[in-house]
Amino acid sequence: PGLVKSKNVRPPVGTGKIRLVCIGDNGSVDSQPCGGTHVKSTGEVGEIHIGKIEKKGRENRRFRIRFGPMPAN
Repeated sequence: PGLVKSKNVRPPVGTGKIRLVCIGDNGSVDSQPCGGTHVKSTGEVGEIHIGKIEKKGRENRRFRIRFGPMPAN
């Protein structure tokens, strides 16, 4: 409840500072307000591997990701 679920919806006014997390140039892929703890740059995370992309509606996708080096096969 009370979460902003779309980049097309503005966050609530008057609740203090909200960090906007953007993916892509100027948020071209996605922009989401977030109140959680985050790294300053994705470079701090290291390797990120996309394993699977699932369609979850007309505009929504779920990404299955793995952080760190891929395990040897």
